[in-house]
Amino acid sequence: MGNLVGPALSAAGGRVDLVVSAIRDDNPAAPVQVVDCGSHVYVLAPRCLLATERSLRWHLGPRFGLCALEAIVVSSVGLMRRTAEAITWAPDPAIPGGWTDPGEVVGDPTGTTSTSLRSASV
Repeated sequence: MGNLVGPALSAAGGRVDLVVSAIRDDNPAAPVQVVDCGSHVYVLAPRCLLATERSLRWHLGPRFGLCALEAIVVSSVGLMRRTAEAITWAPDPAIPGGWTDPGEVVGDPTGTTSTSLRSASV
């Protein structure tokens, strides 16, 4: 699967599962992959990933919106764009072929784990 895009979310606070549920609702046709790296969780899909204010509030309550999502995004794979209603992730044209693998988890999964996302060969 090529051109994987999406956020790496801080696992602190215990809301990641609900954020993932909201993202899955916003992307029903996408094969959303979740890679748990202990202190953070990658949420990835091919080509495009969407998170809407509406779904976030449905799953997490009326006070959890796009600003709250942005506060737990520690990194992004691809380009992240925000509007008043949604955040989208799309492939970065500076990386031909995009990211192709959510990585191999290396190390201890209790928080010292690192994930290496490999870029497609050009």
